[in-house]
Amino acid sequence: MSAGENDPLEELVVDRRQISKERAVEALSDVVNITENGTLVKGLGFQPLNSKERIVALLLAQWAAAELGFTDTPTLSCGDLAEEIGLSTAATKRYLDKLVLVQPSKHRGGYRIPEKRLVEAADYVESGADTL
Repeated sequence: MSAGENDPLEELVVDRRQISKERAVEALSDVVNITENGTLVKGLGFQPLNSKERIVALLLAQWAAAELGFTDTPTLSCGDLAEEIGLSTAATKRYLDKLVLVQPSKHRGGYRIPEKRLVEAADYVESGADTL
């Protein structure tokens, strides 16, 4: 292939960060929104989610808030998550320990979704398939 020709395989090249952002918007649009001061606001689509889906949705929204520069961290504490989903801290911690999409963060002892799992997290919130 000469220098002037485009490699057809280049059509497969994607911007992972852009895809993560697009999928987060699709998954969260009626589930969790974000105010300009970084507060997460639960929408009508939040209530039907199960507890694990709620955790993932909140962590995905927290990542989005950090990406937008509305907060300095993409993490939420177990206590914050428990308060938002209406469970005890102990019950929330049990769910957090079972979720493969979520990992503990060294930052403030919170939890986050690793960047490589963001699209999978968006799919999980949208699908309602409790397989994780």
